[in-house]
Amino acid sequence: MNNNKKYYKGLLKEPYMTSKYGNMKYEMNKKYKIDGNLELCYNGFHYTDYITCIPLWYKKDTYDVFEVIPNGDILYDEESHKYCSSEITIIRQLSDEEINMIIDRELDILVNDSEWDVRRVVAKHGRDKDLDILVNDSNYRVRYIVAKHGRDKDLDILVNDSRWYVRCEVAEHGRDKDLDILVN
Repeated sequence: MNNNKKYYKGLLKEPYMTSKYGNMKYEMNKKYKIDGNLELCYNGFHYTDYITCIPLWYKKDTYDVFEVIPNGDILYDEESHKYCSSEITIIRQLSDEEINMIIDRELDILVNDSEWDVRRVVAKHGRDKDLDILVNDSNYRVRYIVAKHGRDKDLDILVNDSRWYVRCEVAEHGRDKDLDILVN
C-alpha cells in the first residue's frame, strides 16, 4: 500500500458510522479484521482512492466520508476504483470543505476515465468544463445525465442523439425548438 496515498470510505449518516451492507458499526481509530476469506463485494472492508466514486455505492446525502488506513490482504477493482482489504482503521471524518476540494481535483482526472459509470458520476457533479466534454461521450447513460442538467448548448446537440433515452430527457426540458424536432 502506498503510504502517501489517501483512501476513503463512505459510511451511513444514520445510524452514524455504519456500513450500508450488514450491521457493522465503526469507531474511530479502532482496527477491524474480517473473518474468512477476502472477496471483493462479499467479504472485506471496501474503500476507494477517489471520493468522487462513493456515489457508485451510496445515495447522495446518505453518507459521510472518512479517511481510512487499509492493511492486510488487499484486492482492487480497476473499473470502479474500489479496494477491499482484510483489515481497516477509520482515522477521521472529512469536512465538507475538504471533500469539495478533493472532488474538484478528482473530477479533472475522472472525466476521462475508461469506465462509463465513473464518467456518469462525474457528469452528475455538473461542472461546465466536464459537461463540455461528456456531451459527446460514447455512452448514452453519460449523455443522459448531461441532458438532465438542461444546458441549452448541450440540448442543442443531444436533441439529435441516436438513443431515444437521451432524446426523451431533452424533451423533458420542454424547449419548443426541441419538441418540434422530436415530433417530426
